[in-house]
Amino acid sequence: MRKTLALLLIATTALSACGHRGPAEPVDPSAVGSKSLMPEGATLAAPDDRPTVAHIDSVVSRRLPGGTVIEVTATAPIQGVFDVSLKSLDGMDPTGPTRHFALVGYLPQPPRKGSYPVGSAASRKIVAAVRINDEDLATLSSVEVRGSDNSVSIRP
Repeated sequence: MRKTLALLLIATTALSACGHRGPAEPVDPSAVGSKSLMPEGATLAAPDDRPTVAHIDSVVSRRLPGGTVIEVTATAPIQGVFDVSLKSLDGMDPTGPTRHFALVGYLPQPPRKGSYPVGSAASRKIVAAVRINDEDLATLSSVEVRGSDNSVSIRP
């Protein structure tokens, strides 16, 4: 009986708080306007400040249904490079016969003692790829990929 009475008392107290501001009134959405929670002058994405990181070893174009994939194999200067990708250097609306990309990635934190681990070339190998659809591919004559040491151009 005690448990039932306690549960009934808690439920009554919780439900009595509902509607404490009065009945809801309809509001015209066009009169209110839209308010954003984003601060003025803010952008949706942070700028990509990753440095170019590697010596480009090879660039391969692989045809797929609906486009092609540009695959880049490179050798980083040190072990531990992460978040590697091909960053478009042409902006959001690329035009022209050549598409330019940079191989970018983050370097690891510096070690407390000594220097960065270098290791063998096989342990520093990185691969990144980007897809180009058939519509963009129809206007392209070449794709250029830049690394920190060199750049390689191919015809897709």
